[in-house]
Amino acid sequence: MIKTIVPYLTETFMTNALIISTGYDPEYLRIVEQIARESVRAGRTPIVFDLATIMTSPTETYSPRFLNLFGYKSCAQIFAPRMTERGVKVISAKEIDAQPQALPAEVEEVLHESTQSAMLTYFRTDILNFSKPRIVKTRKRLLTEGTSSYLRTSELLQSIKFEVAYIPNGRFPVQRMAKTALIRAGVPVFHFEKGATKDHAFFRPYSPHDRIATQGDVEHVLEGLPHAEVESIADAWLQARLPSKSSSNEYSAIWSEQDSSSDEVKPSQKRIGFFTSSQDEFLHLGPDWQLHSWTSQFEAFDTLITYFESQGFTCFMRVHPNLSTKEHACFVRELKGLKDLSAKHPHLEVYWHDDATSSYSLLKECAGIVVWDSTIGLEASAQGIPVWNCAASYYGLIADTRQVLGPEHIDDDNLQLWNVDSHKAKRFIACTVLRDLPLQTLANDWATWDVSAPPFAVRASSFVRSGGAPTLTDSVLASVDPWRHRSWKVNRKLLKAKLSRLRSS
Repeated sequence: MIKTIVPYLTETFMTNALIISTGYDPEYLRIVEQIARESVRAGRTPIVFDLATIMTSPTETYSPRFLNLFGYKSCAQIFAPRMTERGVKVISAKEIDAQPQALPAEVEEVLHESTQSAMLTYFRTDILNFSKPRIVKTRKRLLTEGTSSYLRTSELLQSIKFEVAYIPNGRFPVQRMAKTALIRAGVPVFHFEKGATKDHAFFRPYSPHDRIATQGDVEHVLEGLPHAEVESIADAWLQARLPSKSSSNEYSAIWSEQDSSSDEVKPSQKRIGFFTSSQDEFLHLGPDWQLHSWTSQFEAFDTLITYFESQGFTCFMRVHPNLSTKEHACFVRELKGLKDLSAKHPHLEVYWHDDATSSYSLLKECAGIVVWDSTIGLEASAQGIPVWNCAASYYGLIADTRQVLGPEHIDDDNLQLWNVDSHKAKRFIACTVLRDLPLQTLANDWATWDVSAPPFAVRASSFVRSGGAPTLTDSVLASVDPWRHRSWKVNRKLLKAKLSRLRSS
């Protein structure tokens, strides 16, 4: 039951809107504030339910203890007071008394699925080593906080009626279990997440990981939009992805800018590019993501390289730059798989994860490309390049791409080059840009420092929270691993860029 705040919340002159908060990142808190504003405009009373107060998994980008040591308040410390100043009621999940009880079987299944998904992300791997005590402990903590989230949200819903609820992302246990409680109570759920462009937020009645609903939304979002405007919006997004100091592609920092201009694509009619992806990224997002019959990316690429080489094509493989960010055992395992694949195909040219050659310059040379489930496939299709996808993707039902989800799809008709309708991919891109909610709120309002140029003490405090890692050990490893997984030449370039930014700030 709720301890002290029921009288304020049960006033009947307005309907209530529930806003779930599960962390204190300033960019997310500005979205929470924006939704609260929009709720008031719609004639609803916004109520923020702060589930971060019961979480043992990471809720802040910066270490509160470290910040306090240097005279800064953490985002968690200012969250509730500043929301209250804005006239928004905040309920801490700790204020809800929920008696322990067994979860329904179908709810238990959701809990375990979301826990597995979170752990693959936290530990940066596709195979979890449960012989390590910290992995076992983290799993137990996630299960506990997910259960608590479900029970406390269910208890809140018995005390207060809500017309609508808003929840961040919806993937990890605390979020997913709160969503499950809301759905079982019949409360409509909207999801929010950081947007595709600066100062915007994803804000839809489906999860950002729902590939079917995402693609089904394209016609609705773009209804009545002229062809030329769709092209313009997509082209601007594509241009922003190219390597530059302001590139929106986080992996472009190691790439050369000289060979990535927006010149017209001039493909070789005899070169096929293979672009790898992280095999763990879409695990445990639901059965709709597991449509392939390939045992792995390596089997798929091996089969298709063999096919295209037999047709007289030369092939190259671009290893995704995020390989360097993986947990070391995962990095070694993936590296071995890639080297074994390369050894099977002596004529295969390999551009490794830390090669300075831009993926965009490589696209210009391709007659077609093969991907697992990568965004580069969407970008290639938008440039009129044939794309074969070996796994389910966000864009495969909209963009003019083809699926090769298993050996059963290997046939001459499916693997022939074709004239791509690039506008279809551009419609998907334009949708991801236009569906977002423009933000009038400021991230700086949710920190006690300048978010755009954090002082050294603040940046240093993020070291022990690197990558949202669940333990100090994993925070250190998440910071160290990328450096030891790249060449000295690339590390020197990145270090030079970091030092330059530090001097300018």
